[in-house]
Amino acid sequence: MVRMLKTALPGENEEGQDSAKSSFIEQYFYTIMDTELKCSESETEPPTKGTESFQQLSCYITTDVKYMLPGLKN
Repeated sequence: MVRMLKTALPGENEEGQDSAKSSFIEQYFYTIMDTELKCSESETEPPTKGTESFQQLSCYITTDVKYMLPGLKN
């Protein structure tokens, strides 16, 4: 259903600005995370930086997890 809405609903633009997101679903339900990959074997190699877009953030809640923040850190 979300995929159908993603193609059917256009994105919202503020006045005078172009929207980088192409749909309403991408604007309000997707999250962008900055990533940095480092080589643990060589300190001379520079880290690779990038961004990833995702729609779902998984948090595995066990009996030991009482709040969401510790669950996200694990």
